[in-house]
Amino acid sequence: MLAELEAHLATAADDDPAWDVYGDHLIERGEPRGQLVQLERELAAHRDPAIEAQLAELVAAHQSSWRGAIPEAAATRWRHGFVVELSLPFDGALAATARTLLASPEARFVRSLRIVADRYERGPHDIVRELLETVDLRRLRAFACPYCQLGFDIAHWLIAAALPLLEELDLRHNTLENTGIAMLSHAPQLGRLRVLSLQRNQIRSGGAKALAASPHLRQLERLDLRWNRIGERGAYELAMSPNVARLSALYLHHADVGSAGAEALARSPQLPPGLRRVWRAR
Repeated sequence: MLAELEAHLATAADDDPAWDVYGDHLIERGEPRGQLVQLERELAAHRDPAIEAQLAELVAAHQSSWRGAIPEAAATRWRHGFVVELSLPFDGALAATARTLLASPEARFVRSLRIVADRYERGPHDIVRELLETVDLRRLRAFACPYCQLGFDIAHWLIAAALPLLEELDLRHNTLENTGIAMLSHAPQLGRLRVLSLQRNQIRSGGAKALAASPHLRQLERLDLRWNRIGERGAYELAMSPNVARLSALYLHHADVGSAGAEALARSPQLPPGLRRVWRAR
């Protein structure tokens, strides 16, 4: 029962009722995080100075032990005493660090991993390849590797890694070009994607056409293609695609599509009315 609940929370860390049940299990086992779950859930329901004081005392007493293997310098987001989002530097220790941290009890519910690269220095390709080939990342719902300048290799490694739960993907500034976009567009593993960030990837009209024609990208809610000169033809392909029907945000500069491309988006039979109005205003 407990193992099944932990497996569920590892992929659904926002399931509050599940956290309530898990907190009760932890309390039964004498685990202080159980009380943390209980107090934070109560505080979310209604602000109470007494609960806030209890919570502060509990955290002060146990924070260092709850961090466990997570270094102080690591960029993290926590939920009920467990890490749910983790950012790691783009360096030679990336795969080893990720493997160690993701196997630690305090990181059992991590669902988002971000690789932090220096946008002005290109790192070795092998660092990210080792991460995706040797570390089990199947629990991830969000993966970000911006400014890594990996070319279309990152698309190949991601597809091979087969992340079945992935809903958010940030590959901005990776020089994917049309080749990498075509690879991603043909990947059924990305069928759950809701958010796709592809700024400044040297994508042209052929890449936009691949995105528009993909049968796997129909759940997209946010698509960022800024600083890619997809032109009038690329804008037309997107405007006519059912893949844009669920979008709440489509990020493109006027210079990316030109006046005729902006007109095509404004008259799109697929874009939601709110987004068509945005393009009419341009």
